[in-house]
Amino acid sequence: MSTPTGEYLAATRLWSIHWFENVGVSLGTPLVGQFTAGVGEFFGDDLHEGQPVRVRFRWAAPGTYNATGEQAFSIDNGTIWETNWTQIVHRSTASDSQHQ
Repeated sequence: MSTPTGEYLAATRLWSIHWFENVGVSLGTPLVGQFTAGVGEFFGDDLHEGQPVRVRFRWAAPGTYNATGEQAFSIDNGTIWETNWTQIVHRSTASDSQHQ
């Protein structure tokens, strides 16, 4: 399991996102990017099954109570992307927590 941690660099206006790998206790290769019009795009280089890949992570919050995340790999430096992971996050409201 991986857990993200981020750092905002005000001088460059870029975010650096690291995935903390629970196995082996190490920080993964950072993905660097920014938010534009409510969508964050972050890029980095990594290995997948021993093969170099370009990694893209997108984060969007199209509504007040939900957000989506998507990870994709590219083996041709970003010409073609293959999405391999998505998530949808829903924020609970105060009334939701009273009924659980």
